[in-house]
This record gives sequence, C-alpha cells and structure tokens, in this order.
Amino acid sequence: MNTTGWIKRFSILLLFLYTTSGVPFTKWHKNLDNLPIFIDNEYNYNWFEAWNECASKNMSLITLDSEWKEDMLINLLREMFKSTHNYWLGANDLAEEGKFVWAATGKVFAYSNWSANKHPLRNPDNFANKEHCVHYWNQTDFEWNDNDCRIKMGLICEEHHLTIGINTFLNSLKTFVEKGILVSDRFSSGL
Repeated sequence: MNTTGWIKRFSILLLFLYTTSGVPFTKWHKNLDNLPIFIDNEYNYNWFEAWNECASKNMSLITLDSEWKEDMLINLLREMFKSTHNYWLGANDLAEEGKFVWAATGKVFAYSNWSANKHPLRNPDNFANKEHCVHYWNQTDFEWNDNDCRIKMGLICEEHHLTIGINTFLNSLKTFVEKGILVSDRFSSGL
C-alpha cells in the first residue's frame, strides 16, 4: 500500500471514530497509573448530574484520598488548561453535616485540601446552610470548597474503584490460569 492510500484510510478511520464517539478525544486522559480519566470543564452539571454522567461511562466522580493522587491530577490539569475551573469532586456531607465522605467508597476524608477562604470561616463553611458538595474552586490554585450541590460546574470522572479491583483480580486469575495450563501441559506431555 502506498503512503497516500495509508494516510487516506487512517484519516477515514479517525473521522469515523470521532463522529461515532460523541465525546471529543480531548476529554479522555490517562493518569500516571495509566487509568482513564474523563474531564469536562464546561459548566453543564450539578453534583448529581455529574455523578450520573460519570456513571454512564462506568466511572465515578474522582476520589482524591491522598496527596500523591491529587498532585498527579493537578499536574495533568495544569498541562491541559491555562486557568483553574470549577470541577465537581466525588465527596459530600449530605448524610451528616460536616462529615464529608467519598461517595464511591463511603470513606470519611483521611486527606483533604480545603481552601482558606475570604470569609471569616475556613472551608468547608456550609455558607447559607446550603453547601454540601465538594469541588475544585476556580478562585484558588486547585483547592477544595463546599458548594450548593445544585450549582452547575465541570466534572472529573475516574474508573470506579470496584472496577479497578475486579480488573486486577481478573488479570491475576488470567495469569494463574495461563501458568496452570502451562504446568498441566508439561505433565500431560510427560515432562
């Protein structure tokens, strides 16, 4: 196949993939663990819509349960965008005021990155008794704020932690079975 034919076929394939996906390639990324992350910086989602949008992709709103994981995400966001945006994170205190938990795991924060705001109270401040959902605040350098869950923001989705666990288990099982087959093949061949 000549170069022109290859380029033409490749271009057609890219056009097909782009038009059938419905999602621009630029919204999909990989973190340093090579796991998929979906980022939409358009302010289209309240917290519940953001959760559902992630779920429709078999993902969940991102859980930032360690400084290392958050640093990895912040580096990616800084590479992609010149300014900060409001992004919903996967945490809230809807069940009990002041007790923030990660929705995907149900775990209370062991790590947090709350912003020091300009009000007399430090975040989370539950301003006007309406702020229960956590987001990256565009007025800070990737620090957290609590906000009204009905406000429209962008979102960051990650592969759900259960999916990661299942995939790890299945890969281990596959390796075990493949090794087991190799061992049984040796016995059946008389080795």
